[in-house]
Amino acid sequence: MQFLTNGIAAGAPVALVSGSATFSTALLPPGATVVTVQYSGDVINNAVSIGLAGREVGRVDEGNIFYPIVVRLGESAHVNPDTLNSLPVRSADSSYVAALKDVGKWATNESSVSTITREQAQRREAIMVTVDSPDVVGFVGRARDAVENQVKLPVGCRIEFSGAYKNWQSGSRRLLISGLGCLLLSLALVYAVLKNLWQTALVAFGLPFAFVGGVYGLWLCGLPLTIPSAIGFVTLGGLSILNKLVLMTHFNDLRAQGVSPAVAALRSAKTRLRPVLMTALVASVGFVPMALSTGQGAELQRPFATVVIFGILTSVSLTLLIIPLLLAGGEGLQTGLGRQPS
Repeated sequence: MQFLTNGIAAGAPVALVSGSATFSTALLPPGATVVTVQYSGDVINNAVSIGLAGREVGRVDEGNIFYPIVVRLGESAHVNPDTLNSLPVRSADSSYVAALKDVGKWATNESSVSTITREQAQRREAIMVTVDSPDVVGFVGRARDAVENQVKLPVGCRIEFSGAYKNWQSGSRRLLISGLGCLLLSLALVYAVLKNLWQTALVAFGLPFAFVGGVYGLWLCGLPLTIPSAIGFVTLGGLSILNKLVLMTHFNDLRAQGVSPAVAALRSAKTRLRPVLMTALVASVGFVPMALSTGQGAELQRPFATVVIFGILTSVSLTLLIIPLLLAGGEGLQTGLGRQPS
């Protein structure tokens, strides 16, 4: 699995989380020397402990504070074999003092310490992958297909993708629920202002056209669908509703003055051309630096700005060209679906 993931990641770092090698140094005294001279293991351990860790031999009192006096070797001596070998060792009856090299030899042992990780009462082995591309969802899809086609898992084993992908899943679900809730609430407010079900349906009808522009912008710029781009779609929906509400409010004012639907739709498109274009230009020009950014945070700014810029273009075209035609030709439907503006 690590080999397959490494091939899909296209040179990205792939590491298997496992135990690491540890090195330990031990003094192995020969039995004959220890028995002949009567050295005990505690004496040898004390000599090494005093030399490396140190031993407190006194203290300095300064009022209520005291500082211990510790005798030990310098830091450079810890890795110097000659200094360690010259440490003095006293025999059990204190009749003989020898150097540490006379009673044993240093040996270095290598051992592997493996950490067993568990999750939900099951053992877990992790493969860490750093994906260079912001398209984490696409990488996970390719990796899942490759593993399912080329790896046969034993009974009781399963594969789970976590990390940034799991965060994307939970974030996308929350964003979908909150985004739909905001759009439905916006449409409810639009109906409360217009008091016309047909015109509210036209506002909702324009949302997919705005979203198409955002999707086309992502495809044209080669950007993936990420959480920032999804937030851009929510922002785009609000701007699209605002532009159509500006147009329909003026249309209803003209109809209240007795202007025919066709003439009212044409005048609304002409009169509200400047406000709609100003809204679109402010949003588009303001997001251009974000869409062209290449520095730190560009993977978050570019999808968001691209969705808003391209979506505004299609939304404005729909608002100024198609919505007036539907308003002019929807007189009969207005009578059936809602009351006429008075």
